[in-house]
Amino acid sequence: MANMVYGYLDESPSLHDEAFFFSVTILIDEIALNKALTRIIKRAREKLPKKERKKFPELKFSNSSPKIRNYILEAIAKQPVKVVAMVVETTSRKVADVPENYGLIVGWSLVEAVELHPAITLTLDQKFVKDSDVVAMENTVTRIVFGNSPHVLIRLTEGDSQENPMLQLADFVAGAFNYKYNRNDDSYWKLIEKVIEIEKVAKWLSLKATDKAPQATKKE
Repeated sequence: MANMVYGYLDESPSLHDEAFFFSVTILIDEIALNKALTRIIKRAREKLPKKERKKFPELKFSNSSPKIRNYILEAIAKQPVKVVAMVVETTSRKVADVPENYGLIVGWSLVEAVELHPAITLTLDQKFVKDSDVVAMENTVTRIVFGNSPHVLIRLTEGDSQENPMLQLADFVAGAFNYKYNRNDDSYWKLIEKVIEIEKVAKWLSLKATDKAPQATKKE
């Protein structure tokens, strides 16, 4: 049995934003809640003026200055972590932000991840409140993963990003991909390039149409 790794998933932008690309990224580490990683957020907050610390209880890529973004992404790249990214080309098509659609994209992201990490505990930022929505999302994820990779081990958990610094780090990684694909600015992406293990681009309609692995293209 392969050693268990720990993944933390976030996305950027929101699925309902109608951006041309939607990025889901998984930050992978061999240690659960690695202190060397969790301290990055604490140290980044210490760099903020006291007023901003109160104003922003959670550090996010979207509410941070370029200086903080650079600091966090550079610090991530110094750690023995890996990043798996699934970039979905929606062509500005409106994709309903519902459990089944979100689960579909998370599922295909995991299909990529388990190619190299066949045993993974994945923590997602809590997105859905209703138990039925959570079940629908998780059922979609497991159907996609086990339909393509039947011999892997996955465990899904949810966390609160305000309390989980690893999810906050994942948000910054997702933000870097969002800038690369939707703003044609790869300056943040370059800071973490050396820890990117998989980066795939696939069309939304291809993901939606089949439960088998889509024809995805790697973007250099």
